[in-house]
Amino acid sequence: MSESRLLIFEIYRDGAHERTERLEQDVVKIGSHAKSHIFLEDANVSRVHAVVEVTGDDVFVIDLGSGKGTTVGGQRVNKQKLSHGDRIGVGGYELVIRFHEVGERLGAGGAGGGSAAVVVETDDEIYTRRFLRRAEHSDGSVEAAMLFRDLVIVDDLYQPPTTLKVGSGADCQFQIESDLIPGGEIVLLEVSSGEPVLLLREGMEGEIWVGDSHFTPAEAMASGRATPAGDVWRLALTGETRARIVLGELVFFLRRSEIPKFVFPIKREWRAAGLALAVSTLIQGGLILVSLLMPPEVGELAMEREAQLNRYVQMLLVKPEEKKPEEKPEWLKEKQEADKKGEEKSDKSKPEEKKPEDKPEEVTELARAEARDEAMNRGAVDVLNQLGPSNVFGGDAAAGVAELEAIGGVSDTGLGQSYGQGGLGKFGGGLAGGGGRLSTGVGGGAIGVGRSGGSNVGGNLREVSDRKVRTPVVSSQPFTLTGALDMDIVRRVIAEHRREIVACYETELQKLPELQGRIDVEFVIGPDGAVGGTKLKASTMKNEAVHACVQRRVKQWRFPEPKGGGTVRVSYPWIFTSGG
Repeated sequence: MSESRLLIFEIYRDGAHERTERLEQDVVKIGSHAKSHIFLEDANVSRVHAVVEVTGDDVFVIDLGSGKGTTVGGQRVNKQKLSHGDRIGVGGYELVIRFHEVGERLGAGGAGGGSAAVVVETDDEIYTRRFLRRAEHSDGSVEAAMLFRDLVIVDDLYQPPTTLKVGSGADCQFQIESDLIPGGEIVLLEVSSGEPVLLLREGMEGEIWVGDSHFTPAEAMASGRATPAGDVWRLALTGETRARIVLGELVFFLRRSEIPKFVFPIKREWRAAGLALAVSTLIQGGLILVSLLMPPEVGELAMEREAQLNRYVQMLLVKPEEKKPEEKPEWLKEKQEADKKGEEKSDKSKPEEKKPEDKPEEVTELARAEARDEAMNRGAVDVLNQLGPSNVFGGDAAAGVAELEAIGGVSDTGLGQSYGQGGLGKFGGGLAGGGGRLSTGVGGGAIGVGRSGGSNVGGNLREVSDRKVRTPVVSSQPFTLTGALDMDIVRRVIAEHRREIVACYETELQKLPELQGRIDVEFVIGPDGAVGGTKLKASTMKNEAVHACVQRRVKQWRFPEPKGGGTVRVSYPWIFTSGG
């Protein structure tokens, strides 16, 4: 028999008392995640910020690698033993812890057992605490969630509000098949005139809160709080309304909320980057200022040089005017005519010299032959012949020069007659043939995708009432650690991310029902607490998808900074079994 403690947390924000949490369990999660035992809405609070753990007669607070850290009495700590009345600082909150003994409780081993039992909250309890608490602010959004057998199926935020349907239809936001849904589809929330209205039906259970008063759906229908409209009762979902509706094994949560605002954390490395950016901006601004202060004479000198160059180019391009021959005087013309007549008389006495006959045809054919030889030996055709048809066209070298004839028109057929036959057409049956294959390939691919999409969509409809629920089991064994970091802290951080590892295994288990085995992953924690690298050390599962998923998840984790800097090497095993 061992005694358990009731942990009482007085929660203060900015010096004002906000609420009191009473928890009778050995592990208390603190963070901004909705499933935290102590839920703190603050941009400076990590999703899983810290835990308070009861170990025997001692109570410890353990920081789980949060960005802003955890303090006890104003001092930042990684793991610290707590005393009655200690003040724990988390983000903008301060938690005053008090201990109260609540008597004896059986341990895990029954009567006379050693350790105290751990109280584990269900998802239904966590979502009930989250949704039935009055929201501090609302921008008109509607937050809704659906659980089936304590498994979260849907958790979403709708802005602007929209009509929410439950059923197997393609337009249903909550897609599920169940005999509990009359007609296979019902409207849970209706938005007709801008304001969302909750539709209640007979057989629904649960609780509805409006302000500080609460009642069941049956009481709302009987008391007139909900207005009858045919076979349903309408109840406005205002900013003060929170609802938990139970329909057999289905549980629905609805309330008004707001889209969370992103607050960018400024870390030391970002400060350095900002300083570098500021220096760069200052330098560039100085260069711009110098260019603006440059005297105008420098620019005018460059313009004058450019103008001189333009005038010089124009002088080179303009042709000089042709000078007309000057007219000769009359006396000079008469003298030249007389001299010409005298020369003709003297030439008649000489025998005529025979001029060689011109042979234009022979000279033309010879010139053509020389030009053709020059082109074949030194022109572009010679270059093409050296490259070969295989290099130019990508085909095989046996094609010869038929392609060159088709392109250049060397043969009588020409490009037009070789199109699709002897020229370009030899490759893939011509351009038309190649296009035909391309069209057929694309068309066939589209038809194939259509069939695949149709079969998958059809296969995704689930018959919940007939489905066998398989509960995957992920357990671990002792692990090894080398470095300046507490093993309890590492174990606790890994335990907080257990659902991520389960999700990696569960995804592949749907495809391979018999999939199971052990995976050993080795990873290194850097001086800043971030995981620097991972390696698959050993595996009996032999499934690459699970290997890659687990290593990808581990790389995203963050641990407390090791004492004195340095790195920490961890080798951690997981054992996966498919369950019942």
